[in-house]
Amino acid sequence: LSFAGGVYAEGAQGAKSGPRYSNVHSLEKFKEALNLSETQVQEIDVLNKLFREKYKSNHDRMKPLEDRLREMEKSGSADYATMETLLKDIAAIHTVVRLDKIKHHHALMAQLNPEQKEAFKKKREAMREKMKANRKEKFRGNHK
Repeated sequence: LSFAGGVYAEGAQGAKSGPRYSNVHSLEKFKEALNLSETQVQEIDVLNKLFREKYKSNHDRMKPLEDRLREMEKSGSADYATMETLLKDIAAIHTVVRLDKIKHHHALMAQLNPEQKEAFKKKREAMREKMKANRKEKFRGNHK
């Protein structure tokens, strides 16, 4: 979890039209919740913009590979060597994206003072608990 601004804006119904980094208002929420200074907000905004640019670039690199793999699967192709190469290329980009997310989070945390870091950890834990409860409720259903 980070408080990155949106990679993509939310759709008309509020449903996310992009990855889970869609909440363009999250920096404003964290500004209030963590009592961020204007300098911190500006620094974090710069970090978020850099992250979004990297994310979009990596996503744009990955999409044609995923599309090609999907087409091969639909066509019934048995060219497993090419599929393996595509999967490895996709995995390499996923690795870069994940590492960028970790670096981004560390850079964001470096902008916070100790009290803000503690407040952030508490907010993150509360959010995780809420998501966990929502997942349980969503999948409870009628199955036994």
